[in-house]
Amino acid sequence: MIRSAGQLRAVVCLVVLAVVFWAAPSQGVAELAGAPPGGFLDVSSDHWAYDEIMACDAAAIVSGYPDGTYHPELAVTRDQMAVYISRALAGGDDNVPEFTDVPTFPDVDGMHWALKYVEYAVSQNVVGGYLDGTYHPEYQVTRDQMAVYVARALVAPDGEDGLADYTPADPRNFPDVASTFWSYKHVEYCVEHGVVAGYLDGLYHPEIVVTRGQMAVYVQRAFELPIPDPPFAPDFTLQTLDGTQQYRLSDLRGRPVAVFFWTSWCGACALQAPDLETLYQRYRDQDFLVLGVGLDDPAALQAKAEALGLTFPVGYNEEAAWLYGVYYIPHTFIIDRSGIISSSFVGAYPIATLEAAIMAVL
Repeated sequence: MIRSAGQLRAVVCLVVLAVVFWAAPSQGVAELAGAPPGGFLDVSSDHWAYDEIMACDAAAIVSGYPDGTYHPELAVTRDQMAVYISRALAGGDDNVPEFTDVPTFPDVDGMHWALKYVEYAVSQNVVGGYLDGTYHPEYQVTRDQMAVYVARALVAPDGEDGLADYTPADPRNFPDVASTFWSYKHVEYCVEHGVVAGYLDGLYHPEIVVTRGQMAVYVQRAFELPIPDPPFAPDFTLQTLDGTQQYRLSDLRGRPVAVFFWTSWCGACALQAPDLETLYQRYRDQDFLVLGVGLDDPAALQAKAEALGLTFPVGYNEEAAWLYGVYYIPHTFIIDRSGIISSSFVGAYPIATLEAAIMAVL
């Protein structure tokens, strides 16, 4: 845990080195200890699968990466799919039993990270191996395979026996999933139960690899997971550096707000702050407000704010950074008029990107 500005400075310097090897859409990238309030750094509230991802997160079916991201665009592999399905069937990760018997598959042995999940899926007759007796946990899951996983999970623990008497509706739903297609029955079963749908071209595209975003949609719909209420931004108070004004975030409900975490010595912060000042001036007549939450010496913050020509409120509140899970800077949260975090930006983003996020909450 970072406890001082000096420690924070050291960590950010390490992150700068990491940025050299990790391309990102911003001019500075930061890592969090975990997801920000209400979700993941890369899944904003306007993401097409936001509700489903949040539902899976609340049900302890999915989790993010150590940097606070979810990566909805990444492909799902067979070991990961077994994890998602097992957690959904068991009612959360804590309910998936440990496995201490002889492993079913030689390539998912006692040292494999997903052993208990694969074995639980096997016990529920959801997954099976290949003809050579292996499971191939590293293989990516396609939409036809996903339909098989989900359809079997819906009738677990009966597996294929639970689908034996199912007869798909006629005519079939997709021209690229013929009645002779190997997973035809599974695809149609998922369609009938409101789990999957086709693309705008009228096809199902069974060959397309499933992403983590799509996976969340499959699982949320299949298990009818409740959509959680939107997250409210953590409340905090910010007194301006000159001591003349004080702002409490909860008192600003009804106004769109950008909460900008920064320090006086941060180069990326110096790039982002003037853009926020421009947007503050541009939209302040629509009640838009920027709160600059400084994390280092107040006198240095005051001098830097003056040098940058900042007129939006700037104060010091290190505790607010812990509330928001901020470990690296700059970090800007866009909060809508109802007090809900709409989007989050780690690093110095182009002004057009920030403006689009702000306009969405005006």
